[in-house]
Amino acid sequence: MDELAQQWVDENQEVVAKWTEGVDPVDGTPIELVSSLWNSELFTANVAKIVLAQQGYNITLTPLDPAILFESISTGDADASLSPWMPTTHGALYKEHEGEFIDLGPSYEGTKIGLAVPAYMEVDSLEDFQPAE
Repeated sequence: MDELAQQWVDENQEVVAKWTEGVDPVDGTPIELVSSLWNSELFTANVAKIVLAQQGYNITLTPLDPAILFESISTGDADASLSPWMPTTHGALYKEHEGEFIDLGPSYEGTKIGLAVPAYMEVDSLEDFQPAE
């Protein structure tokens, strides 16, 4: 994951420059970044880790279960996460800890969560699946 994230950062320096425009470099300020265990979120977290390290931050990245992730952010044991999928997947955890953290908004938009099945299955929706009798 580290290598893929580094490759993405190397190949997308214009995007990274926009993200860091106006950001003053620091000298080793620690940040505890937490991520869910999903590969997509670990990739995003690793990209953030690299970009923040380039700005002089000392980043620790810790993968966590989403419930522990929200608890860690809420108590201040962790500083940031790009992992929550709102509003559906992690909406209940968000509501449970709402007011205990600052929501800086979406890290990306236009995403979808769904179910993929092989082409040989003759289904068009979840309703096509019948419970076993």
